[in-house]
Amino acid sequence: MNDQNSIEAIFAAGEEAMELFDVEKAYNIYTQGLVQYPEDTFLMDALADTMLNLGQIEDAYNLLQKSIELSPELGADKYMNIAQITSGKESLKYFRKGIELLKKRKDSYSPEQAEDIANTTQNIVSGLCAMAEIYMTDECYEIDAESQCNYLLEEAVKLDGTNSEALMQMANFRICQNNQEDAFNYLEKCRKNWTDATSYNDRIQTSKLYLELAKYQTSSDILKDLISEDNTNAETWFLLAISLKSVDVDGAMKALEKTEKIFNAAGGPPSEYIIGQIQDLKIQLKELTVKDVSNEMDVEQK
Repeated sequence: MNDQNSIEAIFAAGEEAMELFDVEKAYNIYTQGLVQYPEDTFLMDALADTMLNLGQIEDAYNLLQKSIELSPELGADKYMNIAQITSGKESLKYFRKGIELLKKRKDSYSPEQAEDIANTTQNIVSGLCAMAEIYMTDECYEIDAESQCNYLLEEAVKLDGTNSEALMQMANFRICQNNQEDAFNYLEKCRKNWTDATSYNDRIQTSKLYLELAKYQTSSDILKDLISEDNTNAETWFLLAISLKSVDVDGAMKALEKTEKIFNAAGGPPSEYIIGQIQDLKIQLKELTVKDVSNEMDVEQK
């Protein structure tokens, strides 16, 4: 009984440190706890989580492997964590096991535990989306990659038809299949289900997908809203320049100028690729400007 209380005290102190964003303190608490209880896999999982936060990927991987060996049926989170630091078939294996355990956890809740059910469902959906992403990238050459991706995303949407991550992933998958109508419908459903809690990044990613569908007005509307919240994000300004290119060349030029100004204030664009992208867009906009001037002259001569 004392041992259990002591372990509970270790977890309470570690969780408190994490809530205060003091990851190093949590790391020290769990490390000392594991010295006392070297076979406790939940302590291993908690320590591994702090290691991941501190960038100690290899140490976290080794500790999670040990936890899996000692208690393969306990703790879904360790499988989800190790899946995120591995790749390809290995990652898929861990995601499958993690999702299996998450489903068992969800089934164990009573109807009164609505918040726990919702949080676990969110984790399952994220896992399914991550697996689909692997089939669209690392494992895209597998014979059943497309069918697996479709199955995983349909399950994710079925579990939570309002989940932005699942709807965006499904839209992206439909774009890859050249099914633009379905892709657009999923994006529209995604956008309609946005709340105040929808992240800045999720909305940027959605604007990119609208761009791929050549829905420039919708994309620019989203990006203008994002800029009204934070006008210091260079990526948002650059995407706005692309969105406006076909409908408002002057506006696109101003957005591109703002992009360069933000990058220059930070010491320049982060890569040669980004520099090339900016220069290419600048050339395209200048060509469109020349074309517009030429068309105006033709009209005046007539």
